[in-house]
Amino acid sequence: MSKVKKPFYKRPWFIILAVLVVFTVIGSGGSDDEPAAAEAPEEATAVEELAVAEEIDRNLLCLMDATTLTELEAETVFGIMQDVGIVEVSKCDPALGTNVDELQSFSVVADSKDVLLTIEEREVYYIGFSGVDLYDASNGGVINQITDFGLSSGEVGIYMSAAENYIEQVLVSPSSADFPGQIWNADQWSVGRYKNIVEVSSYVDSQNSFGAMLRSYFTVQMDYDTSECTYINFDGETIYGECFTPPNN
Repeated sequence: MSKVKKPFYKRPWFIILAVLVVFTVIGSGGSDDEPAAAEAPEEATAVEELAVAEEIDRNLLCLMDATTLTELEAETVFGIMQDVGIVEVSKCDPALGTNVDELQSFSVVADSKDVLLTIEEREVYYIGFSGVDLYDASNGGVINQITDFGLSSGEVGIYMSAAENYIEQVLVSPSSADFPGQIWNADQWSVGRYKNIVEVSSYVDSQNSFGAMLRSYFTVQMDYDTSECTYINFDGETIYGECFTPPNN
């Protein structure tokens, strides 16, 4: 009598193969799902952070970091700063006072200038720099534009050279004139602007009528638009023109 063969699905090799296939399917299914679940939250968080960062202007953030102003209040403050010609705020630190609900001043670096900002009742009360009033709420608001008092580095060099030329014209020996270096000795020069008048002060070493080298101090005032000389003071004596004195704010 012949031996009856077992059905193929009952044979050992088939059972082992089936078990391997089941484990393979389970393993591959789990590895596909886990990374997707882990990556989704990270990607969403990065996008949300980027959206929040781009919604607030960095000028407003600078003001908000130093004060307790809300974004809307900081926007109003910066709007008034723009009214006086300020376009960028790069630093803001508390200076005087206690909080913006009362009266508090802040030291602000605006357009590369040191500006005093005073806030009262969470609104701008005063803006000024170097003794110049730009904004005063008790005096009608906007008074001056900060752009009327600034000089670029290129303009500073132009007015220094122009002042040297004007001073050489009053020297006994122009060829012996020795001015401080405009770059290496820049701290020996004072260059400022008040609206349409530029003032340059420094010193020059030159020979007098006896051939001796003497140091003399000078101040030259010029028209901002034309560089034309309007006033020269040499060794404390007025040589030319009439001195312009900025009005008291």
